[in-house]
Amino acid sequence: MAPNVPLQRTVGSRRSSSAVERNCEPHQREENTMVTQPPSGPSGVSLGRGLAQVASGQRLIIYGILLNLLSLIVKATAGNVAGLAAAIVATVVALVGLFRLASGMGYAVGWRVLLAVLMVIPLIGLITLVVLNSRATKALRAGGYRVGLLGASRRAVSG
Repeated sequence: MAPNVPLQRTVGSRRSSSAVERNCEPHQREENTMVTQPPSGPSGVSLGRGLAQVASGQRLIIYGILLNLLSLIVKATAGNVAGLAAAIVATVVALVGLFRLASGMGYAVGWRVLLAVLMVIPLIGLITLVVLNSRATKALRAGGYRVGLLGASRRAVSG
């Protein structure tokens, strides 16, 4: 066995081992083990109990995206007032979904407020919803849910 000598990174060298990246010796890491823990949110909070809330929030966010696109069609065909009313409904649905998803994934209150502020900026709000939908899909799939085009179905838990 090699002596416990700290590894130093030199210019041009690459670390190839995950043990080196975690700054631990190779004999300390676990090889070929599958850990079945529920996924964790950005603050490290376990999502085990919040996955149903994440699924519900994701579904509302997807409906918000679809209603947002529908409001553009309504605005073009029925006029500005009808388009504005549809956009307000889409924003409210998306905000409710955003807060459900963010609380289910363990986002801090500051992040929730920032995301809500980003929601009212027209194109940035749509991008924010798509990014949140992507993160929710990853968390739900890691938690064992099957996720389709309109979100995770209530009874479609693989396992």
